[in-house]
Amino acid sequence: MPPVPRSAPVGGARQNGMLRRSHKKSRNGCVECKQRHIKLQPPPQPEFPSQPVNLADLVTELLAANPQAPAPISQYTTTAAAEAQPEEPPHAVPEMNESMCGQATRMALDSCADAPYLLHEILAFAARHLAVLRPARSREYLARSVALQNAGIAAFNRAAVHVSAANCVPMTLFSSLLGRHMLIDALAVRDADLADFLDRYIQSSRIRHGLRAVVSKASWPILLQSDLRHFLSWVPRHLEAHTDGPECAPLRDRLRNSSSLDPVVVDVLVRAADRLQPGFHEIQGEEDEDEDEEMGEGPSSGGGPPHTINTWSIMCPPEFLGLLEQRQPEALVVLAYYGAFLHGARSMWQVGDAGAYMVGSIARYLGPQWDEWLAWPRSVVADKEWI
Repeated sequence: MPPVPRSAPVGGARQNGMLRRSHKKSRNGCVECKQRHIKLQPPPQPEFPSQPVNLADLVTELLAANPQAPAPISQYTTTAAAEAQPEEPPHAVPEMNESMCGQATRMALDSCADAPYLLHEILAFAARHLAVLRPARSREYLARSVALQNAGIAAFNRAAVHVSAANCVPMTLFSSLLGRHMLIDALAVRDADLADFLDRYIQSSRIRHGLRAVVSKASWPILLQSDLRHFLSWVPRHLEAHTDGPECAPLRDRLRNSSSLDPVVVDVLVRAADRLQPGFHEIQGEEDEDEDEEMGEGPSSGGGPPHTINTWSIMCPPEFLGLLEQRQPEALVVLAYYGAFLHGARSMWQVGDAGAYMVGSIARYLGPQWDEWLAWPRSVVADKEWI
């Protein structure tokens, strides 16, 4: 798509409808030009009181806007999971790969003794999984999952204690599992209108940013001395080691060479792409697993869901969510690349056909003028042999 001249008018109310080739002029200016020159305005971040932690405030928006029970992921995943394990409940909490599964499960279950809120969320997460494994009873398990999740949130707020060496592990595990749970529910949305999916995804991502801030604000030094230190130390090394790769390189080049984007916006979008590239290394098995296992400092990529499924939305700059909310086309393209990554992990019960849905919906929303930008994600979804 040719760049829009910087002299294009940008005043007036912004339109959120389907982008079109033609320029519809009005006294408020050109709609397309306004969309191309969106001013980066990061969404206001919630203030997190030091103590007590009121987690319910963080999820009220999501629950009020989406009171219905979540969907059971997708027919693709539900059928595959039911055929593979028709009656086998989840056996590992939190979900990790084979190298860390036992350690993480023991840590989580040991922490439940003094943290009933964590036990509630573990059971809620298990019920969410069972809704996929047992499709004939999915409504029942989804209802149980919601009830258990709400009970866990209420119990967490009643605890309302300062972060300490004694409780930092259960608090962190609870926020991590709750965040994963919310992401799974968001990825399960299959409405024909892309706006509904985006709203749910943005809401859940903001809440996950909030969960992370609540738990880590004053507890990071404590966490680095806890049993979680091996998991936490792996993340920065993983991100730094795998930012280069062929999947996101063309996207970053397009963003940097765009003459119509504000440099601040370009920086946000490129950083979001940088955080996504490690995911492609994960699903293609290109991690240095031997080094991680020898050092004992982090999980390998084999035998479990790619970590980028859960971490990308909270590792992206918070401003990226604001660009998605404004329907910035280039931000939607970056999200489509995340969809392509998810498609590579489509065998995971948490994902299913979410990636294909995202890529297709974004392509329809943006229209044919963005075909060049979306060529690679669309080719990934079309290639049944990819990964």
